[in-house]
Amino acid sequence: MLTDKARPQCHLLDVGPRCHRGPTSLHQFFLEDQMPVDKEAELARVTNLRGFRYGLHDFLAEVDPDFLKAVNDTVETQYINTQILDRKTKEISIIVACISQVDTASHLQIHMHAAVQAGATGEEILAVINLVGDWIGHVARIRALEAWRIYFRPDLPTIDRVIELRDTAK
Repeated sequence: MLTDKARPQCHLLDVGPRCHRGPTSLHQFFLEDQMPVDKEAELARVTNLRGFRYGLHDFLAEVDPDFLKAVNDTVETQYINTQILDRKTKEISIIVACISQVDTASHLQIHMHAAVQAGATGEEILAVINLVGDWIGHVARIRALEAWRIYFRPDLPTIDRVIELRDTAK
C-alpha cells in the first residue's frame, strides 16, 4: 500500500492502479515542463469548440485546469475535427448515450441545443427519444422528455411534479 507521500500525483478524474484514484491519463506525463494552463482561455475554448459551456467545465477549470485542457484537446481531435459523421449525427448520438445513462435534464439540454445548431429539429429529437425509450427504460425516457420540454416547450409545466394525491383510506 502506498503512503500518501509515496503516491504519484494524479488528476481529479484519474482512475486505475497508478493513482489512489486510478491510472494517470497520458496528458499528465507531458505537463511537467509546460506553462500553466490559462483557465479563462480554456473556458473560452470550451464554448468555441462545443457551442455551449456546462458547470462541469467551470469546475474542472478551478480544480484541474490541465485536465480541462486535455478534455478540450480530445474534443477537438476526436469530436470536432472528424469527417465521417456530421455534427448533427454526432449530437443525436450523444443525446442517446446521455439518455441511456439517465443523464440530467440540463446536460441533455446542451446537447439538444448543439443538435439544433447543427440542423436537427425538435421533432427529430423527440422521435429519437421515443425510439430509444423502449430499449433504454421508462425513467430515462421521462428524464429525456423533461429536457426536451425545457428546451422546446418551456411554456408547458414540468413533467416532474405531483399533480394530485388522494386519500384512499376509508
